[in-house]
Amino acid sequence: MSKILIVGAGASARIAKIFYPSAEVIAPTIINNPFFYLWYTKNVEKFLKDFDISYELKTITNIKIGVNVEKYNKLTFKPIDSKPSMGFSKIKVVDIKDSRLTKIEINHKDLVKSINVKRGDVVLSSGKHVKFDLLIWTAPINLVLDNCHYSAKYSPIAFMKYVSSHEIFAADYCYTFLDSFLDVGIYRISKNKNIYTFEVARAISNMKRAELFISIVFPYLKHKSTFVYSTGHIVNKVKIPRAKNILFLGRNAQMNRKILIKDVIKKLYEVSKHEERHLWNKRKR
Repeated sequence: MSKILIVGAGASARIAKIFYPSAEVIAPTIINNPFFYLWYTKNVEKFLKDFDISYELKTITNIKIGVNVEKYNKLTFKPIDSKPSMGFSKIKVVDIKDSRLTKIEINHKDLVKSINVKRGDVVLSSGKHVKFDLLIWTAPINLVLDNCHYSAKYSPIAFMKYVSSHEIFAADYCYTFLDSFLDVGIYRISKNKNIYTFEVARAISNMKRAELFISIVFPYLKHKSTFVYSTGHIVNKVKIPRAKNILFLGRNAQMNRKILIKDVIKKLYEVSKHEERHLWNKRKR
């Protein structure tokens, strides 16, 4: 049987673990971030059925306010000429209720120091060697592969949660293209019942200003918690190395913020089909 390793403990890693339940997981710590909505596509529908995932089907709504798209793109490290669709939209999504996707068991609580493709092993910070036939890398790009170092730079995002007795907006998500919001780093606000989460880009320089802005503009909001996601936005581009026994999976590993969990699921179905054909051909020999 093939030895499969998964590096990382986030959403992409948890999806990969569903596809490969015998895989060993390498990560320094458990990540307790929530599992976000999945867009309801044919591959997601198949995934839910194939693996008996408990879920609730919902429709979420987006609104976009303001017109300064160029400032929004610059703040969130998108191409300046990127043109997000404006106005009001509805998206059919899946709200996951399955505990397999809210937590993951870690076999090696450690960091990967280096990878040797030819030998098919990783060296951990502790000095331990772990062999693999397939390595699924879902972590941010900071690795030494065959003596070459690859490292991406990231800008943190702050997720600032507030409790409200008033409804700020009717939709589930509000994208802000208003100068006043963007000047303090606020580019998106999400709503879950009476909890509003303000997403603040370039968190190190903007978090305090965003707090002050929210207290003035929304005085009836009560701060609940703040979580800083250190690898929020990708700042530089790294050419992803190619190796036949390594799969780079997810937005951090593939250096592409447009990648969603639905894309991760689609990729894993493609890889698993390829593996099945490979094993079948080996049996025929």
